[in-house]
Amino acid sequence: MEKSKAEKLTEELNHVPALPEAITRLIGIMDDPDTSVNDIVKAMEPATCAKVLSVANSAHYSRLRKVDTLEHAIAILGRNTIRDLVLGIAIVSMFSMEHGEGGFDYKKFWHKTIVSTQLALMFGKILKNPEISKIYTIGLIHDIGEVIFFLYFKAEYRKMLNLNDGDNLSQVEAETKVFGLSHAEIGKLLAEKWNLPESVGRIICYHEDPQKLKDNSDELRVGMIIHAADSLANMLFNSADWEEIFENEDELDKLFSNLSSQSNSLMNKIISDTSKTPLPGNWMSIIDEELAIVSKAVMPIMRFLLSSN
Repeated sequence: MEKSKAEKLTEELNHVPALPEAITRLIGIMDDPDTSVNDIVKAMEPATCAKVLSVANSAHYSRLRKVDTLEHAIAILGRNTIRDLVLGIAIVSMFSMEHGEGGFDYKKFWHKTIVSTQLALMFGKILKNPEISKIYTIGLIHDIGEVIFFLYFKAEYRKMLNLNDGDNLSQVEAETKVFGLSHAEIGKLLAEKWNLPESVGRIICYHEDPQKLKDNSDELRVGMIIHAADSLANMLFNSADWEEIFENEDELDKLFSNLSSQSNSLMNKIISDTSKTPLPGNWMSIIDEELAIVSKAVMPIMRFLLSSN
């Protein structure tokens, strides 16, 4: 009996490589509280080290003097930030090709994904969510199923886009109709392949409809953060001239500052839907401050993660 598209898709995930051993080893060292800074320095490859130093010396992070050692970079960025950046390099390098190759805009996909991830970290920080690293990991891979569709089923992928545009179907509805699975479900399968925690896979699976996570309040909060960040990122990339905006610091600052009202609304929804204790009275001004921080940080992070391609 002929296999279904969903079965074929699941099989194709066998061709997706595992996370590089050097990366998983380094992340393991950084996750171990008993390891020293010297252990991290010894485990980091020279190319990765150079990129970490470049981020530490960016205008957003380095305000006093040049950072010329990895030990100094760790002191400035912190172990968790470096861990997340290293993981980001591995994931982005696995799924990137030349801009626009074959009808898929990888450049836009990764710009949007990285921005969404930074916005998710912003929400997580304001909400004092304890699972910041999990938010980062999910932010980077929650939409990766879209790339999988294109890589292994190009014709069907274009058919899905036409359904999405012409038949008034949502993206998930069009994907399910053509492939039998949504990009979110593919992301869950990939998380399982990479031996990520089960909760990561569940949140990825339901990030388009996080209320399906309501039986687990911790997962629901993270799912709503990812969903809120996606909503904001979609607004940022609606503009046809997004590439020009991202090359102009003043325009980028203006673009992020214009998200203040939407951010406030999304924060209210997260709080009300998760029964979270209300935030301090000045949380709206905190959002404005955090949006400005994301605006300054996003380009150094973007250059760091995309420079390997």
